Amino acid sequence: MARLINTGHHHRYGEITNLPSWLFKIPELEWLDFAGNQITHIPHTISNPTKLRGLILSGNRLSNVPGEMFTIDSLEVLALDHNALETLPETLSNVPRLSYLSLNDNPLLIPPEILSNPTDPGAIWDYIVRTREARRPLDEAKLLVVGEGAVGKSSIIRRLTRSNFDPDERKTEGIEVTRWGLPVDGNDIAVNVWDFGGQEIMHATHQFFLTRRSVYLLVVDARQGEEQNRIEYWLKLIQGFSGGSPVILVGNKCENFGFDIDRRGLRGKYPDIVDIIETSCLGNVGIDAVRRSLAQTIGNLAHVRDQLPSSFFTVKEHLEQLDVNYLPFADYERLCREHGINTTGAQEQLIGFLHDLGTVLCFRNDPRLSDTNILSPSWVTGGVYRLLNSYLAAQLKGLLTWCAIDTILDSDDYPPEKRQFIIEMMKKFELCYESDPVFLVPDLLTKEEPDTGSWEESLRFAVRYDVLPSSIIGRLVVRMHRLISKGTVWRTGMVLTMDENRALVKADREDALLTIRVSGAPRGRRGLLTAIRAQLRAIERTIPGLTGEEQVPVPGHPNVWVPYSHLLNLESAGKETVIPQGLVDEFRISELLDGIEARTDRARTHLPEVEQPTSQEPNPAAETDAAVGAGRADGVAWTPRNSLLFGSFLLVAIVVVTAAYIAANKVIGQVAGAAAAAMALVAVMVIAFVVLRTAGRVGEQTMLDGINEAMSRIGNGQGGDAK
Repeated sequence: MARLINTGHHHRYGEITNLPSWLFKIPELEWLDFAGNQITHIPHTISNPTKLRGLILSGNRLSNVPGEMFTIDSLEVLALDHNALETLPETLSNVPRLSYLSLNDNPLLIPPEILSNPTDPGAIWDYIVRTREARRPLDEAKLLVVGEGAVGKSSIIRRLTRSNFDPDERKTEGIEVTRWGLPVDGNDIAVNVWDFGGQEIMHATHQFFLTRRSVYLLVVDARQGEEQNRIEYWLKLIQGFSGGSPVILVGNKCENFGFDIDRRGLRGKYPDIVDIIETSCLGNVGIDAVRRSLAQTIGNLAHVRDQLPSSFFTVKEHLEQLDVNYLPFADYERLCREHGINTTGAQEQLIGFLHDLGTVLCFRNDPRLSDTNILSPSWVTGGVYRLLNSYLAAQLKGLLTWCAIDTILDSDDYPPEKRQFIIEMMKKFELCYESDPVFLVPDLLTKEEPDTGSWEESLRFAVRYDVLPSSIIGRLVVRMHRLISKGTVWRTGMVLTMDENRALVKADREDALLTIRVSGAPRGRRGLLTAIRAQLRAIERTIPGLTGEEQVPVPGHPNVWVPYSHLLNLESAGKETVIPQGLVDEFRISELLDGIEARTDRARTHLPEVEQPTSQEPNPAAETDAAVGAGRADGVAWTPRNSLLFGSFLLVAIVVVTAAYIAANKVIGQVAGAAAAAMALVAVMVIAFVVLRTAGRVGEQTMLDGINEAMSRIGNGQGGDAK
């Protein structure tokens, strides 16, 4: 098999700029990999190489590619991502064997949803064919208006969209959506304006709606300081959920006040801030500046002007005009077929667009929501917010029976057969959990911490965040509710129990700190703490910008904490002690870490990073060896001297056993001597395994298996093999 691979992967940039046509005439050529170069041209005189299966041209400077490339019948993999492609050949047609086509990160007017799955080239072909028949620019975006309660979000929206002001504007309950036509570069862009209620309990539900093609308007009260407005809390929340969406910061109610904040500092820390504007809805001040800033920002958004098949718009407009709160997916499929959208791939693409734009909500892949797939956003949020905001739910401290749910959702909009669906939505987003015969909503539980007993001799651990969203502890409660001890749970904490160990988990939003205390036997404590840490990591992964710093306390200094990752790095580097910040005494690293994880577990999960060529295949055996090699004995690395001493011990032991065997043959006979020698060898092996385990050179299971094997040989009468 002929395989041509360049070296561009191993350098910042390769040096190849053009590919000669003769390359494609090599008879046995199967793979051609020139990724990571500076290629600007592909020859149009490509013949049809009969065996070429893979063509990798990622990370070059191609602005166009010849149509002949898509006529190679044998091609299975084509990678053109991270180039400068603005168009594709008009003669483009489906390659019959192609199973992988990557075109992402090119300035193509193809929505990212289409290109997000390179293993489905058929969906890309289908989209291209449809847009060639008839197409329209999307010209639609989403504006999410967020901030604390009573800062004037609804008044800002009224001024922007209706050019008037209501001094008696009511408080937003949940989410309200307004459609607004905004002139951008001579064309009207349809902006879906989402007004989020500012109450604390609403923040956990923002994850429903934060999607692509979005701009954020963060509204704060100019009369209050940064802490009261929680500006950084909101900026970090947006940064975590939105993945780089632009933010316009608006200081409202500035009638007699200046908007006094550290503008340069905020812009430096949060580069997604594109503008900072002072406004007064009462005096109609700064509103035009907000409009201009929005027009410019939305005009610069990627994919707002993506070309979509005209049939997509027909279905979209039909759904927008339907006066229903939910639509079975089968009805949606029927509607698509009526307008010529017949393939499953095209139907899935369209519903993905509509979900991102906020036209509908669709959770197609969740079996709990399979009966009602196409949803009105206002219907979903209305049901959830009714439960979260109801007086009855507050009186019940978040402990909701079906009787209470029926009472709260008693209206024609939420018939009895659909109320279960609202509860399943809350479960999906970890807003509640079921504990027969009630549903518990953590954000509505009592704020009062109950008496949880004494935790004086417990293991302590903490996770510190830059900002701690209120939803974190609530979601952790939902995820771990099966371990909650005797119903001991409140709004900001819980007590867990597992294998006769107990854990106290508490969240302090103001200090952005989550503390954990675990009591019980050391091995069990580590297990329960590991379970909690694993669930926290899983939650953090769903909020890309959110990462907590794990910390361990210093013995005798309850207010001094050391970053856990820093201790692991020191241990991996062979250090024995650490001087915590603010102290002068040294502390053994092993003593600080052993309560959290066993040494062998630390060695397996925290290996030093080694830079290797990207093309090198992973070597599980080598990784296992490295993990064992990273072991420590009380914080001391295994050195050549340790190896010399250990080898000397084994050599002396073998000499002694051999001499004893020869002497025993003369005194007690050959059989008895052989048995005695075998037992002596077993003793040597046991000692050797214990030494290696203590030094962290082998795992506990390896030690036990080795000793068991040695003992079984004696038990099976194989001691005679010792000679």
